[in-house]
Amino acid sequence: MDIQEEVINFVADKTGTKPSQITPDTLINEELGVDGDDGSELLTEFSEKFDVDLTPINETYFGSEGFSLGVFVWPVLFLLNALGWKQEISKDTAPLPVKVLIESAKAKKWTAS
Repeated sequence: MDIQEEVINFVADKTGTKPSQITPDTLINEELGVDGDDGSELLTEFSEKFDVDLTPINETYFGSEGFSLGVFVWPVLFLLNALGWKQEISKDTAPLPVKVLIESAKAKKWTAS
């Protein structure tokens, strides 16, 4: 298994998404709905699993966690996403594509600037 496939499988496992539905361009926070503590946990576990130094992160990818209707309307959001609709995230957060995790896993350090 190559590193891209490993990272995609990791993200799929952490988000409950099928690996076949994740590409390097999939946005973890916008399209997969990862936010708040779940996002922090995902990055921490990613760092440990792939031995990636996260200290250079200078972007905010996840907002604060609170009650989310996404848990209850996830099937509807998934369908809308499949039809081309993208959920907007807070203006204070940057998009986080899976390819950043793939490149960071290869380099063993955070590669997004």
